[in-house]
Order: sequence, then structure tokens, then C-alpha cells
Amino acid sequence: MSLKPGYQQTEIGVIPDDWAVKELGEIAEFTNGKPNEQNVVVNGRYLLVTLDSINIQGELKTSHKQTNLLDDSLRAGDIVTVL
Repeated sequence: MSLKPGYQQTEIGVIPDDWAVKELGEIAEFTNGKPNEQNVVVNGRYLLVTLDSINIQGELKTSHKQTNLLDDSLRAGDIVTVL
């Protein structure tokens, strides 16, 4: 199979020449969340990120579970996935 100019064959498939294949852990830091269901309150100060807290547009639901517990789990610029 011949490649178009500007592309390279890698173990994960064909990618542009100026890309590199890396393990995600080489470029990002992983941390697990903490269980906070026991800290849910009505009219809390902070939104709690859970499996059902993201709407179809990928935004945090403002009418979801809330807590008054503030921790350092998330910082500005973090990417969050809910499993």
C-alpha cells in the first residue's frame, strides 16, 4: 500500500508525518474521582459531577446534585470524563 505524501504508517494506522504516536499517560495526568454521594445536599454551593450530570450537549446540568464540599479534584483546564 502506498501512502500519500505527508503521511506515515504507524502501529495504530496512517497518521500525518508531523504527528507522533504516544501513550496518553505520556502527555496527560490521570486521577480518579472521589465518591461524594454522601455529601449531596439541597441547594449546595457546588455542582457534583456524576454519571447523570452531563446533558446531551456535553454541558454540566445546573439542576443536578449539589454539595457544599469543596476539594481540589478539578482545576481550570482539566478534561473530565464520567465512566
